Amino acid sequence: MPGCGIVDVEFEGGSLGPNGWFTKNMEGDKLIGLTVYYDTPNPEETGYYQAMYRVHWLDNSPDWGKYEYDDDDGGAGNDRDQLDMIERTIVRC
Repeated sequence: MPGCGIVDVEFEGGSLGPNGWFTKNMEGDKLIGLTVYYDTPNPEETGYYQAMYRVHWLDNSPDWGKYEYDDDDGGAGNDRDQLDMIERTIVRC
């Protein structure tokens, strides 16, 4: 919910593929960063897919970060301000 800081996040099993994963960057009980990796189940048949995501953080001037793809750029967030929204989808590479 916009304006309410996220204190934790979980993704449902299987929503990131069979061996997909995510890591949270926490500062105390505040989520300040997130890295997501999608594992394509049958890449030989479907081609490869990856997680595309971005986060929105709280601060004096809240803003959306840039889109991230899997763990290519070290994740999303500014590692300082608490997040209040996350957008995530799966896209074909």
